[in-house]
Amino acid sequence: MGNRSSSPGINLSEVRQEILKWKSRPNWIHDDVEIPWTESHLTAVLDYVLKLEGINSSHFTQRNPNQAWYSSFNRSDSKKFAEMVESFQQKLRQLFNVPKLQQLSDKDKTLKKNELIAAFIIFLVQLWYHRTGSFEGRVDSLKKELRFLVTILGDTPFLGTELEQVQSLLAEFEAVANLAGSLVYCFNFTTDQQFKSVITKIDKALDALFKRIDLLKANITNLIPSITNAGMTRKTVAVVDSLFIVESLFYDLEDLLNQDNSLIVDVKDQIKMLHQELMFSLSLLKDIKVNRHSEIEELEEPVVRIRDAAYEAEYLINSFLVGDTPLWYFSIRLPHFIDKIKLIGTGLQEIKMNYDIGALKVTKNLSPQLSLQAKRNNEVNDITVGFEDKEKDILDQLIGGADQLQVISIFGMPGLGKTTLARKIYNHPSVNYRFDKRSWSVISQTYQRKNVLINVLISSISELDKDRILNMEEERLAEHLYKSLMGRRYLIVMDDIWDSNLWDNLLRFFPDDRNGSRILFTSRNKNVAPPNSIIYALPSLSNGQCWELLKKKVFHDEPYPPQLQVIGKKIAANCYGLPLAVVIIAEDKEISVRKLIRLWIAEGFISNERKENADSVAEEYLKELIDKSLVIVSKRRSDDGIKTCVVHDLLRDLCLRVAEEENFLKLMDNNYSIYERHHRLCFHTSQASSQFVRPFFGLHVRSFFGHMLDSTLFVLNMKLLRVLDLQISDVNLGAIKFLLHLRYLAINYMPLSIGSLVNLEFLVVKTTRIVDIHPQILKMTKLRYLHLTPLAIFDEKCNSSQINNLEFLSNVSISNLKDEELLKCSPHLRKLKCRCQPFVDNQRRLRYPDLHFLTRLESLKMTTVHGGKAVEINFPSNIKKLTLDGLRLPWEKMSLRFLKLEILDLHQWNVATSEHFPKLQRLVFRDCYNLQEIPTEIGEIDTLQSIEVESCLKSLAQSARKIEQEQRDMGNEELKVFIGHIFRDGGHKSNDGDSSDDDD
Repeated sequence: MGNRSSSPGINLSEVRQEILKWKSRPNWIHDDVEIPWTESHLTAVLDYVLKLEGINSSHFTQRNPNQAWYSSFNRSDSKKFAEMVESFQQKLRQLFNVPKLQQLSDKDKTLKKNELIAAFIIFLVQLWYHRTGSFEGRVDSLKKELRFLVTILGDTPFLGTELEQVQSLLAEFEAVANLAGSLVYCFNFTTDQQFKSVITKIDKALDALFKRIDLLKANITNLIPSITNAGMTRKTVAVVDSLFIVESLFYDLEDLLNQDNSLIVDVKDQIKMLHQELMFSLSLLKDIKVNRHSEIEELEEPVVRIRDAAYEAEYLINSFLVGDTPLWYFSIRLPHFIDKIKLIGTGLQEIKMNYDIGALKVTKNLSPQLSLQAKRNNEVNDITVGFEDKEKDILDQLIGGADQLQVISIFGMPGLGKTTLARKIYNHPSVNYRFDKRSWSVISQTYQRKNVLINVLISSISELDKDRILNMEEERLAEHLYKSLMGRRYLIVMDDIWDSNLWDNLLRFFPDDRNGSRILFTSRNKNVAPPNSIIYALPSLSNGQCWELLKKKVFHDEPYPPQLQVIGKKIAANCYGLPLAVVIIAEDKEISVRKLIRLWIAEGFISNERKENADSVAEEYLKELIDKSLVIVSKRRSDDGIKTCVVHDLLRDLCLRVAEEENFLKLMDNNYSIYERHHRLCFHTSQASSQFVRPFFGLHVRSFFGHMLDSTLFVLNMKLLRVLDLQISDVNLGAIKFLLHLRYLAINYMPLSIGSLVNLEFLVVKTTRIVDIHPQILKMTKLRYLHLTPLAIFDEKCNSSQINNLEFLSNVSISNLKDEELLKCSPHLRKLKCRCQPFVDNQRRLRYPDLHFLTRLESLKMTTVHGGKAVEINFPSNIKKLTLDGLRLPWEKMSLRFLKLEILDLHQWNVATSEHFPKLQRLVFRDCYNLQEIPTEIGEIDTLQSIEVESCLKSLAQSARKIEQEQRDMGNEELKVFIGHIFRDGGHKSNDGDSSDDDD
């Protein structure tokens, strides 16, 4: 590394060592000498110095400094100490200029000039959160301007640092940053006396700095068009053929246009135009890919360009929405994005037209060219095995069959290869030759009729230019589609249909001229096809067919190594007959399904149209992945739902590689560039052992997982976050109020500014102390999941005047009448975990909390440490799962499916009738040390499937066996009893003797 200066005369290593000394100084050192900085100031400076030195802060260890420096002088020698303070100030002052690239470590010399300036400005803004005094208003305005500059420096035009115009602008940025550095130093590293002596100069310096910023903005406005156009010539290689970011931006724009957002009033028309251009280009790209044109070289550059443009647009749009991109700059850049996407769309249209003309020439000649076309259709992407007969039958129906318009549906479970088979048929030479017009549209789970009409028209059906089609009203689109197809023999493919109403909504737009036209569906739902359709159900592949498909996918036409046959056949067998699993197979850690679903919802992966039932939709998505053998069920819940799942380690490695190439996710270290566009960052556990793990950048990040300590710097760089999951965080997250997009937050204490997070839906706080539920939490209208450990109590200022939308509340204390009233403010609760104790109500009754008002409650876990004698308790009538810990209580009729009795001081349990639990399926006793036996009436519950006994008296286990035998004598073979450890007389553990049940 070597020691390098950020300016002449300063040695970074020496400064680092001295910062460490001052951070560890004893409190007694000359309290009569003013020290203007705080430890947080020094921490920020230290981190910045480490960055300039090229030291990876995640591997930096703070050693105990040599304490001789403060023990070598007398405590009364304040003059010497004051001289030391002044000397340290002079060394620090030299850090407050933008460092030169040649002065950095060899590792950090790869930084671009714009990144270096941005890092310096962020460092300044972080320090400015401490001391502003009488200049607070002006400093706040200056901080906002500086944050604007950081965002602009992160914009793509500033990639071209070799351009003369960019270099000129960066020199102005540097000058502004250096002026700001002088001010920040004065505000944070001078004594009160020094500060007062220059206060008039500071006022003038602020005036000069604002004028310099205005001049910089004017020059940016003048030069940005030229450097933007220069940046458009940049060429890269598409490492992964995916449009994830483009589709993400498309749906974000759609949501934004549907909102009543005053921020976008001045630019709404431009945003709408960008949305339309994206829709057109996306439809062209999908059509080209579906029609087997994706292997042509000309397609690679447009794919790269549209993805780059999408990243640029997403970055600035989201930055604008959180207030970090000024309107003047956003208004300049939006037209550039529109022009880029429009130009890309024009190019795609030409590529498609040229390829279609070439394909038409081939099909018209019908001779040796047909065999060449057929050979192309058998390339890797269209490999099918096991569906040869189905393919022949469907081709016969398309080419022959009845004259009237016919609907044909390919039906099967996810991953079977419906789309692959349909695509292969769609590109068959005979089909190309047979039909005058062909169109392929991907419908998916959510669709709009207008969009379907547009997609059909622009994929080879209409001769109109795309601008006219995009600007048509729905009825005009329908009319134009009908006229375009009239008298022509056409084939319309609609891939991945979910809704049976789709065809009813579109039928009248497709003329039946009795010329052999066809509609081809693919669907996982057999019932989407209209009456009189021809339905082809695809069966699962045999193990032998999976092996054949795997060989073709991996080795193509080459011979495969014989030594791989055994393991290859095992892999094929694990695909459960699903071709998609064969194609993709390749975290061995268990994943909590409920947490996974919460993250999916927070990320926006669940479509907005079905947000009211988001959990169920997410479970459907997970089941699809399981059906495709991409995810494996590890554990199940008591209701047989999925509790945890795992992913094959080979598949995980593949996913991580593709995710990083797609900018979807990155496992990161401490060096993270402003231009890395990953949406999700994750610090691996081993990387986060040090207290100095802090990235400098991350302006595109939506989700962050791992360890982060410096919240101010972190939050200022990642204001677009939707998910923040911090495993370790020992500092105050006051700056968290800037995360306005945040949907999911997991931390280890409750931030005071939590109420600022207006979009938060999921909050997890895990700490070792009791957590206060502040009034502002109950006022968060979008919050529906609140998990607090080890215990949460309602703050005294909470009142019961406002209803909230909580659906899950964990570990809350209900110990008095006020707590009960506050709980009534959560009528939407579906799951509740609470700690209770009996209290005296207004009628002077001793009772537990009355929960009957929670009419939506399905799962309840109630714990008490002060059970005392049996007292009154009321449960909601529709509870499906009940876990009781330490309670002594009477029983009423409850619609439970699962009942767990744990650590109960219960000696006798009386059940008058089996009707008390009409739907009970599973009954668990654990650590019920005094309960003698199970009521025989329990065995008469028709729905009961199992009784489990663990760490209870032997007599209780024997009563369970007795119930089991009685039911068998009556012909009931369904009831199963599982016995674990039991207690004999005297409290000694024993086994029941049935070893087959010990492990359950």
